[in-house]
Amino acid sequence: PVMVSGVHHKLNTELWKPESFRKEFGEQEVDLVNCRTNEIITGATVGDFWDGFEDVPNRLKNDKEPMVLKLKDWPPGEDFRDMMPSRFDDLMANIPLPEYTRRDGKLNLASRLPNYFVRPDLGPKMYNAY
Repeated sequence: PVMVSGVHHKLNTELWKPESFRKEFGEQEVDLVNCRTNEIITGATVGDFWDGFEDVPNRLKNDKEPMVLKLKDWPPGEDFRDMMPSRFDDLMANIPLPEYTRRDGKLNLASRLPNYFVRPDLGPKMYNAY
């Protein structure tokens, strides 16, 4: 195992800000999960989530208190590269140990499996919560 820190200092911060996700994907309908109750909230948008990411008073409320939320299965199972190409490129250009971690890394054994194997999702995958 390898632990890495500080990668965020190399990324294009404008691509990874909540406002950027809100602007680009805000209208997409998603399910949210209330992390305190595990209740699924349907009919919300990506914008509803990102509006409260750094601004607690703008978070959706359950009774009187702001909810602790996570985006459920977002981005969806689509290929991250297809849905967010600029973010994919930014991440791949700055990911540590690229020979192991990039999809095309020469030491990434999962990418070298023969076609008769079911290949794992080589990601990346993004998890969003507050």
